[in-house]
Amino acid sequence: FVTEEIYHENGVIRCLNSEDGTELWSHSFGTISRINPPSFAYGYVFVQTNKDGSIPPYLTALDVFTGQIIWQSEYSAQWDEYMAPTIDDGKVFIGGGYYGGMYGYDAFTGQELWFNNDVGSYDEWTPAVFNDVAYAFMEGANDEGQLTAVDANTGMTIWTKTGIEFDWHGWSMYTAPVIDTSSNVIYVTSHDYLHAIDLNSHDVLWFKNGTFEITPAVFDNYLFAIESNTLKVYDKLTGQQQWSFSGDGNLSYPPVISNDYVFISSDQNTFALNIQTQQSEWTYSAGGHLTAANNHLYVATSSGNLLAFEGEITGIDNEEPFSTLPKKFTLSQNYPNPFNPVTHIRFGLPKSS
Repeated sequence: FVTEEIYHENGVIRCLNSEDGTELWSHSFGTISRINPPSFAYGYVFVQTNKDGSIPPYLTALDVFTGQIIWQSEYSAQWDEYMAPTIDDGKVFIGGGYYGGMYGYDAFTGQELWFNNDVGSYDEWTPAVFNDVAYAFMEGANDEGQLTAVDANTGMTIWTKTGIEFDWHGWSMYTAPVIDTSSNVIYVTSHDYLHAIDLNSHDVLWFKNGTFEITPAVFDNYLFAIESNTLKVYDKLTGQQQWSFSGDGNLSYPPVISNDYVFISSDQNTFALNIQTQQSEWTYSAGGHLTAANNHLYVATSSGNLLAFEGEITGIDNEEPFSTLPKKFTLSQNYPNPFNPVTHIRFGLPKSS
């Protein structure tokens, strides 16, 4: 699912065949100020569009197979540009509000569940959600950064972390929080800082000063961040730098990690780095926003082209004993179930046997 950058033009979302790039359907929203990147879940694709004249801003859900509108919900927004909606547990979370804020919607009906206005008035961001808590990071009071934790079910603010180093560089964040669920640490970036914050104690574990205006990525024991157009890899718990890669010196898009590779990009080039060897295994002479899925790497270039690369496993060098017996046995219902959103059913055996 792809959208194009527009400014007061015809806003279109397209569904492409992921294997060969053929267009399966498209939907036009007419002349609008912006159409933002989409997200998909539960058989729907969700997209946030913004006002133009008499057309209000909408969060829209479309059928992934037909492109037909399932529902539209109007919301308030001062700004035009936001990152893709965040989907979790049958809910859709977006930034919005005329003076800043965060919305929560029912993913199946489009009903607005809540609006929280404790979040600042910025664009180019989206929440991070984990364990029924939605997180937003931007400038708070006294020119300090503020991390806000919001109950994903009620929209009530649970806690805020203030006093975070923050230098203002305009009303766009250009980044989103990233959560390492294994260590319960959230990583937030601003133009001049990268912070690692413990979600239990709310303490800053470590921070770096530099130019970090791009969403980082976490994998295994490492945090991957673009700093001053260079990929820098840190120990995720201590912040100690492990290695770096400069590429062409113009790296400017969020890193994407898949199958022990980190993919990074500038406007001119895309690089595939083997995380174990820390070496570039291939380079392609075009770059842009990256997405990895189904053994494919997709590159959306600034010139308006979408490229797809296919990769295959060429070898296995893990010599540990292998067993064909599964490690666990579970059976879960299809949840959230729109016909019965209340009942949760899950069966499991306690150990392998």
